Amino acid sequence: MKDVIADLRDLLGRLPAGSEIARRMSDAGVAAGDLITLGDLARIPVLKKENLPALQREPGAVDAFLPFGGLRKSARIFYSPAGIFDYESRDSGHWRSAQVIGAARIGPGDVVLNTFSYHMTPAARMFDDSAIAAGASVVPSGPGQIPMQLDIMRRLGVTAFVGLPSFLNMLIEAAQEQGLDWKTEFRLSRAIVGAEPISAAARRRFEEEFGIEVFTIYGTADIGIIGYECERHQGWHVDDDMIVQICDPDSGQPLGAGEVGEVVVSLAREHYPLVRFATGDLSRMEDGPDSRPCACGRHGMRLTGILGRANQTVKVRGMFVYPVFAGEIARAHDWIEAVRIRVERAGENDVMRILVLPKSGAPVPSDLSSVEKTVREVTKLRGDVELADQAAFRQSDKIVEDVRKWD
Repeated sequence: MKDVIADLRDLLGRLPAGSEIARRMSDAGVAAGDLITLGDLARIPVLKKENLPALQREPGAVDAFLPFGGLRKSARIFYSPAGIFDYESRDSGHWRSAQVIGAARIGPGDVVLNTFSYHMTPAARMFDDSAIAAGASVVPSGPGQIPMQLDIMRRLGVTAFVGLPSFLNMLIEAAQEQGLDWKTEFRLSRAIVGAEPISAAARRRFEEEFGIEVFTIYGTADIGIIGYECERHQGWHVDDDMIVQICDPDSGQPLGAGEVGEVVVSLAREHYPLVRFATGDLSRMEDGPDSRPCACGRHGMRLTGILGRANQTVKVRGMFVYPVFAGEIARAHDWIEAVRIRVERAGENDVMRILVLPKSGAPVPSDLSSVEKTVREVTKLRGDVELADQAAFRQSDKIVEDVRKWD
């Protein structure tokens, strides 16, 4: 097992004084040499993901976040709708996805349909190189164009899917609408799904009705893969080359096994190092009998899944929806007083409702398509816009509200 604390201590000891991590440590009076045990790590204040957009706009931010070589060491630079740069190193293992490909038994002879977006965000890139290195062939399809994707799947005999579980469901439903027999006309047997939750019912349907073994994953654009399922499907394995803590969302202090808290990650990599990085996701460590070594033979920590968000940020169809988006939508239209975003579930698909409160006495257009266009521009997602009154807004003080049910 790797001595991650020693690796982290070595990296912290070499940080320039102006780096983002070094400044946090200095403010807390912590030196690299103070990091002796895992418990010492909690002395370093957390870096909240929600604060990244503002921090990355500060003067000198690029060098502060990339203290060992700056942009010249970056192979690719991604940019999220929230305004966050994510830097990919020239190391082929940057995204840490080889474990996922191995767990899903993807290798020579497999044809992988990668339906994550290849545009500006890294989800698709996380899996391409690892699948190819394992001997598989990859179809970089991205999302959308369902009839074309079904044609590709049939003609090439696609055996594995990578993407959103909701998009896999769309492909299956479209095939059924075309009168295609999934089990005889398609060879898909495994699906690596992530970036949104999957209900137990949907998982059973994929596996029992269509013969697709589902492997769920957990990762972020900043870190890469954090947790992944093995063939036993009993929680997300966390590899021993990173430190994952479950912490109190307010204090940042680690919690015990079985307690629900925010996922906080420390990764001792030179390019874009992130230490005590608070993802905003809530989870817990496996407790009780399941905390024993997995039957697959892997040891170490396992997470139970994502149990919510530590703030009002919500992930919809693989994209984060931030409270600040509501203000941007409202400011784009003179007649709008305020906006609320409500995320619901319709079958196996996410639905985003945009509740619009008009200003008192302002003329309200009969056609709300201009607001729908603004929603797409701001969130990069489609949303159903509807007018609301003060009574509807008083029902909840949340700017972004997630009311989805997964079972």
